[in-house]
Amino acid sequence: MGTYGPGTSTTLNGNLYVNSNATLQNLTVNGTVYVNPGDDGTVTLNNVTATNIVVLSGATNSIHLNNVTADSLTVKNDDSVRIESNPGTAITSTIVQSGATLDAKGGSFGTIELVPATSAAIELRGDFSGSSITVPSNATVGQLVVASDANAVTVNNQGAISEVKADAAVNITGNAPANKDEFDAEQGLITFLNTAKGYNYTVDTPAKGNYKAIADLEVAGNTVTMNINASTDVAAIEAIGAKSGMQAKADAAGKKLDAYATDLYAMNTLARYLGSLYRLDTGVTIETIIYNDKEYTWNTSGTNIASNWENNGKTLVSEVVDNSVNRSVRNVDFKIVNADDIQVPVSYKTVLQ
Repeated sequence: MGTYGPGTSTTLNGNLYVNSNATLQNLTVNGTVYVNPGDDGTVTLNNVTATNIVVLSGATNSIHLNNVTADSLTVKNDDSVRIESNPGTAITSTIVQSGATLDAKGGSFGTIELVPATSAAIELRGDFSGSSITVPSNATVGQLVVASDANAVTVNNQGAISEVKADAAVNITGNAPANKDEFDAEQGLITFLNTAKGYNYTVDTPAKGNYKAIADLEVAGNTVTMNINASTDVAAIEAIGAKSGMQAKADAAGKKLDAYATDLYAMNTLARYLGSLYRLDTGVTIETIIYNDKEYTWNTSGTNIASNWENNGKTLVSEVVDNSVNRSVRNVDFKIVNADDIQVPVSYKTVLQ
């Protein structure tokens, strides 16, 4: 991959063609930049200003826009290409005429029109708070995928969307997608992931300090994050470690006491969140949780204060602990399933800050 462009900004009058893997930098192009590195190619634009940018090809992790300014960005490649907008990038309007992934890591794609020539799949990732997204009346999107990290996605659908597959909250106005019932059910489950934080374990009050209040968990789409940091959690973790017998248990596990106590704190918090998915009554019912291809249902006779999800007598929490690296609960992926067998994947993360 070559790097092309001067050390300081230079102006080029006319069109520019990028037909191979390349990094283009420090240019103002009074014309159109055609990006065509091939199906497996990669192009990075650094500090580039252009009248228009047209993406004709590229791979699934291929086109990177860093501090790029353009009046228009047009995507019309044969296969799906990923275009990444990074901080400093300002596109006035983006027209997607083929399958593509728009990844808004920073900057803005501006006003976005989805007008694929065929019923292609289009994926949205990142933050779209600075963009408006429209499917015009003459357009059909085969599948609209909204990734779990997507934020502030509102789509004005004046055309047709055959299927929406969303792992994050998305607002669709205008025409409903063809899979409206499934979409609405999925969105209800995603919303419930955040609502479930509102369950209050009043019966459990004397044990508080063994776990982080589930109201303090962060929920973004289908991602639930427990942040453990010194300023808010160290006292609770130290209290766990100070309990009788904890040092012996830590020694038996081959861990330092603070690490062992942190693992218990994380596990107890996960258990209470999993329990809230059943215990909180909002009209949304989780029938099953799927973890490692096993189905866990709620044991109504269970005596655990937090989670009573079980499979053949084994609890979900114990299975998670058994499958965690060094029995430390950090990242857990599972699916929640409602009575109509609508499934939503969930990513639960524990982050040590």
